[in-house]
Amino acid sequence: MLTPLRCTAVLIALSTLLSACSGAPVIADPQGQDLLVEGAAVTLVNLRPDPVRKKLSAVNYQQAGLIPRCTAVRFVEANDEVLVFENSDDGIEYQYIWYDGAAEDFGTHLSRVFGRRCDPTALKGLNALELKAIERAEVEVGMSKTAVLLAIGYPPEHRTPSLASSQWVYWRNRFNRFVLEFDGDRVSRIIE
Repeated sequence: MLTPLRCTAVLIALSTLLSACSGAPVIADPQGQDLLVEGAAVTLVNLRPDPVRKKLSAVNYQQAGLIPRCTAVRFVEANDEVLVFENSDDGIEYQYIWYDGAAEDFGTHLSRVFGRRCDPTALKGLNALELKAIERAEVEVGMSKTAVLLAIGYPPEHRTPSLASSQWVYWRNRFNRFVLEFDGDRVSRIIE
């Protein structure tokens, strides 16, 4: 039988657990199922974390680390500001940090970055230049928009609200940005 003190402790623990879960984003697959509940996924695009601090940003800073697309990950915990996941290849845990200024819902953003499985047809139709650039997680003049997304991920929506735009803005870090200019579907210029 629970004493009043133990009962209070249990209620506080349950309350804390429920409040932590209520703020978690929904990482939905195309069928609408929450991948966070399953706890496992893959990266749909290359991710460029800070290799020292083990952090990534929803603003998609292009840092020195690399988690290749199609890497298996395990979700450790999440709330409305941070997703902690483990790279299944090397066991390293990363924090994926959300910023209100990112201009889209955290769950929606994460659903573009993580998925149930890697699409084997995603590389179909891409040329050798694009495939090599994706492998290096870099952008080259002549790449298609699809190849850019796979290589370096999505541009921050607050600066590039539409992927139909002829310019996509990315950041290397908090202070340095670069712009991709497109002629139709192809990168025509990279402005540092």
